[in-house]
Amino acid sequence: MGEYPEEADSYWGDYQFAEHLAEEEAWAYDHLAHKQGLLIPYFLGMRIIVAPSGECAWVLVLEYISGPTLRSYIQSPARTLANTCNVIKLSIETLTEFMADGWCNFDAVPRNVIVTGTPEARSTVLLNLTHTCRLRPEEDFQRCVVRRELYNEIYYALEDHAGELERFMQNIGSELCSLPTIP
Repeated sequence: MGEYPEEADSYWGDYQFAEHLAEEEAWAYDHLAHKQGLLIPYFLGMRIIVAPSGECAWVLVLEYISGPTLRSYIQSPARTLANTCNVIKLSIETLTEFMADGWCNFDAVPRNVIVTGTPEARSTVLLNLTHTCRLRPEEDFQRCVVRRELYNEIYYALEDHAGELERFMQNIGSELCSLPTIP
């Protein structure tokens, strides 16, 4: 693959072979080495293993990141509103940094963001880079699609606090719309 992965008319709905998905994700990790260990896990390679049954399987070997997904964190009854708002802002900052030099992950949703660290030193890490690509400058509108999906998933996960979070989510919506575009 070159700078841009193969064009795909539909990531969602059409069957895709596991080998192809693994190759796409490995391609993304290879091209994003400068973001590994910061915004995404370290990628140690793609391997073929042989199961005890003799069947071959493709695996991606990644650094293990401990912590709940953003979705689990948001839905946790133990969370506080202040901590939740802080983690959501961290997630948006992580996505912003990831996208800063033209990369886009079309599956950057709360189930693919890990919340790690201590309450005093939280960070977030993006997982599942299968649907990641480098956008051409004329495709900047795609970045808005990704931002909107993340915003919607967070908003609906927090519906139980709709009244107290309305102003916060309006501010987050404004921040998402004002993220820098591709240079």
